[in-house]
Amino acid sequence: MKWQAVLGSTTGRIVAIGYMVTLAVTYSLVLSLNRIATTAGVPVIPYVFWQVVGAGLLLLAICALRRRWPPLTRDSLISYGMIGLFGFAIAFSVLAAAAPNAPASVISLTLTLTPVLVYVFAVVIGMDRFYWFRAFGIACSLAGVLLVLVPPLLQDASGLTADMVPWVILAFGAPLCYSFANLSAARFRPPNAGGVEMGAGALVAATIFLLPVMAVDGSWWFFNEPVADGSWTIFIALVVNALFMVLMYEVLRLAGPVIFSTYNYIATLCGMGWAAILFGDAPSALIWGSVALLFLGLYLVNRSPKEVPVKEGA
Repeated sequence: MKWQAVLGSTTGRIVAIGYMVTLAVTYSLVLSLNRIATTAGVPVIPYVFWQVVGAGLLLLAICALRRRWPPLTRDSLISYGMIGLFGFAIAFSVLAAAAPNAPASVISLTLTLTPVLVYVFAVVIGMDRFYWFRAFGIACSLAGVLLVLVPPLLQDASGLTADMVPWVILAFGAPLCYSFANLSAARFRPPNAGGVEMGAGALVAATIFLLPVMAVDGSWWFFNEPVADGSWTIFIALVVNALFMVLMYEVLRLAGPVIFSTYNYIATLCGMGWAAILFGDAPSALIWGSVALLFLGLYLVNRSPKEVPVKEGA
């Protein structure tokens, strides 16, 4: 299957686009919820842990009602492990740690690198082909990133200060992790497994990976009264994460990892919108310039090359 191809049917295209818009609007809200929770005093690791546990239990309950459980084949276990480790345990911890130390709009911007990285790794492992216009798109995306990160080191021109830059750089670990998770989910997904079952398996794996992290961190927080004002965000986040897992697997089934990763186009703008509504974050001219470069890069990276007819006997 050619992952970069346009979806085969009009119905499939409409469904996949609808799923991706839903993912973008809901997931970008979680970035702002991270900031609310962590600034209210909820410890980072328990915050991630309880929303993953809650989302996993929610999907397992749906599995029980449907009497369809997560498959335990070799490929499905690899998929659970990769998504649980990279897509949740590491990526969520990174984003939650960066949330109180940098503007939510800028952290949202980092997600736009996910499609670029997905394409790069897809080429490396043979799931896609190399094209020069996509390489130029990667260069545009990197230029957009540098436009945000470099000025704070020289002057306070982008809404960031120099002490925020390391946290923004840390946040870029999230799209790297998401690219690993997306490709693993597509490559190792059992053909007949549903999104609910696969999502439940991945969330159980994420819980297992986070348990030793919780033990080492020693922060066994559980909705303590002093941080009650921020703990409510966990309940919204766990529902969003459960929805995300189900729709992610469905879009991967319909379109593949490269097309799925482009939901970050919309997520970036939605993330900035949520940040403006909840915190009054007003993106600067440099931020918008960065968005323009990133969107140009993402368009080029995800542009489908024209099919070249193959002559018989060639």
